Amino acid sequence: MSFVLGLLIILLAMLVVGVSINIITGIILGVVILVNTLLLIFFVGCVIVLAGSKQKSAVFSRIEKRTAEGDGQKKAKFDRACYMVEGREYPNAFPCEIVLKDRLYSSDREVTVWLCEKQGVVFDRNAFAAAVVGFFFFAAVCLGIAVMLISI
Repeated sequence: MSFVLGLLIILLAMLVVGVSINIITGIILGVVILVNTLLLIFFVGCVIVLAGSKQKSAVFSRIEKRTAEGDGQKKAKFDRACYMVEGREYPNAFPCEIVLKDRLYSSDREVTVWLCEKQGVVFDRNAFAAAVVGFFFFAAVCLGIAVMLISI
């Protein structure tokens, strides 16, 4: 919330100083393009890692509680699921789901994961779906922005 308020104050200050609406719109469009491009690069990286991963059977073992030290106090990071694959525990590449945690993560059944031994992580079904859907979504958004910019 404070981030949005700060952006609004900067926007109002630019208007008061006399910056043209066209320049402000161009800056906003540039930021949107940059953010979407960075997200596409992230998801391309995830898909590349998935392409080099091996499909394995695994059993959910636990939720890893992660915290980070900063400014003299502990800050919460995203929790992630850990899976046992062939006798070794690997953390999930993406944070665990908050909603339906009890139904999604059950240690009484085997699940399919994609193991990336180089990074020492697995992609469960949720992480796999998020990576693939994110890749296609942000590819489409970046393609749409590129088509829009070319047609201008």
